[in-house]
Amino acid sequence: MRDLIQQMGWRIVSRESPQECGRRSRLWLSKDVFHVLKKNTGTEIVRGIVLDFRGKNFNKENLNDKAFSNMESLRLLKISNVHLPKGLDFLSNELRMMEWHDYPLKSMPIDFSTGTILLNSSCHAATLSNYQRDLLTWPS
Repeated sequence: MRDLIQQMGWRIVSRESPQECGRRSRLWLSKDVFHVLKKNTGTEIVRGIVLDFRGKNFNKENLNDKAFSNMESLRLLKISNVHLPKGLDFLSNELRMMEWHDYPLKSMPIDFSTGTILLNSSCHAATLSNYQRDLLTWPS
């Protein structure tokens, strides 16, 4: 039953924008996620991105440094096996849960306001400013 409900949800989200995946509220298929993050086609509609390649033999993918700049409503980000050769300028201040395995940078974007974000403790945490560190809630 759970699988049936999940498939129905996937179909509903896919119908939000059949032609442009960057105009869907949730992204989980690797081809859609990479299209949006490489071509910078994400919009304010995107609320969640899940891409988990941990433990699989995939090459790290290079992403556009502006990939998240239009995703102002992004609330969930679970991602791995990506590389940001030019850094990262923006993450949504609406972000509430982030799990980014092997985060490729040494720090978060300067104007990133953490609010009440939850970070997975198994992530390689980036260096945070004292202000950002004080606002984070680390699960045990």
